[in-house]
Amino acid sequence: MLAGASPPMEQSPGVPTSPSMVYKENAQADDGEGPNSPARVTEQKSVGGVPVLISRPGAVNPNTRLVVLYHGFGPPQNPRALAEVLRLEEMDAILAFVNLPMVADRMPAGGRDELLRVQKEDFVNGFFFRSISGATAELQQIVKELNATYHLDSDKGIGLFGFSAGGAAALLALLESDVPITAAVIVNAPMSVMQNVENWQRMLKRKFEWDDASRKAASRYDVELQADKIAERKILPALLIMEGDDDKQLGIEPARRAFQALKQRYVGRGEAERIQFEVIHGLAHNFGPGSGATGSAQSSIDLEIEQKTKNWFERFLCQGLS
Repeated sequence: MLAGASPPMEQSPGVPTSPSMVYKENAQADDGEGPNSPARVTEQKSVGGVPVLISRPGAVNPNTRLVVLYHGFGPPQNPRALAEVLRLEEMDAILAFVNLPMVADRMPAGGRDELLRVQKEDFVNGFFFRSISGATAELQQIVKELNATYHLDSDKGIGLFGFSAGGAAALLALLESDVPITAAVIVNAPMSVMQNVENWQRMLKRKFEWDDASRKAASRYDVELQADKIAERKILPALLIMEGDDDKQLGIEPARRAFQALKQRYVGRGEAERIQFEVIHGLAHNFGPGSGATGSAQSSIDLEIEQKTKNWFERFLCQGLS
């Protein structure tokens, strides 16, 4: 998986892939129970020109919240795959699974061949940072349109989930976006452009050639060095960072250092309970089908990520501002 620290595409020819299921434009009911209706509704929408898979309660009430979720460049590597492995339907929330730029249904003309060319030519601004900064730039319009469509209370803020490159997109939004983000959950995300470049160099066994544009991107995305930007947000986001102890691509220490830098700021604001770091034992970089884990081991890891995510959002988002 390429942009978020998954194995390079040269070595993993099946990634990224297109969504595993054909989406329908018309809404259709899921079998799962929702908080407001015997069934939830699933629908594929274009929101602000971006493909978004929506899972929502059959009836939306004033307490319903919006959660925006970003997949990674590897399993789960598209909105449908993430929705299938991260089952959050019991929450009183509209779940908006957003397709990251450059991958899945948003591959550039030329498809995989073009992605291979771009990542070799300019991994940072051609691919990784281009994708996460694009997602951050789109977030405000996506949230505005979904709030208007479903008559949500925008003052309550949103939830944000991101895995791998999607986690980097979510963290960049915390650094740069004006969207009110009340709670966020991050899984196995690179904490800086530099960290992901180092992973790219290690996996491809080649040296990245920095230029002014890539150095500027690196200055925009470094969570440890820019912890003040997150801690100074008007709404201090309740932030849960999860990292697998078997993530050989990213390792656990960069995420731990970023957490410690952030925690100091949260403690300074008297909000230590709004930030947490969780180690998921046995989790490699990816999760869900295609992650490499199998059987009960995969099920256990997937369930732990799902439950911790659900509990965090229910504590800090769905029950209102804490």
